[in-house]
Amino acid sequence: MVVGECQSNNDCPYDRYCDRPTAQCIPVCQTRICGQLASCQAVNHNAVCSCLEGYTGNPREQCYKCRNFLFVYLRRNREITCFDSTVAGCRSNNDCPAKEACINGQCVNPCRCGVGAVCEIRDHSPICKCPPGTVGNPLSGCTCNYYLLDLFKLYKILYNF
Repeated sequence: MVVGECQSNNDCPYDRYCDRPTAQCIPVCQTRICGQLASCQAVNHNAVCSCLEGYTGNPREQCYKCRNFLFVYLRRNREITCFDSTVAGCRSNNDCPAKEACINGQCVNPCRCGVGAVCEIRDHSPICKCPPGTVGNPLSGCTCNYYLLDLFKLYKILYNF
């Protein structure tokens, strides 16, 4: 077992993730993962890239000034977001294939399950589950069900399997 600061993201503050090889909590926006003219914001142990106000594009690669734009006022976080009508992307899940979701204007895989969990996507929404033989919270991680493992060992002994 690795001794350190963390074993999973839940051991770290929301703006950091657990780097399992080093068992250290690392700031999610520490490395330059966002593209030009984009900003990084920590959301639940994940880095979320957004184009700066008045810009559009793929925030993980590059944002650029809008042409043929429409400004939309978002009341919840008081940001003005620019949607460029000439750029391929999405504005809602309906613009994406059923196995993807519209996140930051891009159709992407919405799965963010814990370690060892499996993800199934239904109508653009992720469903995290622990696979058979494992237990735990599929959002934070699944581990081997040692009770079932012990029963299998007993079966092997009793039946010379």
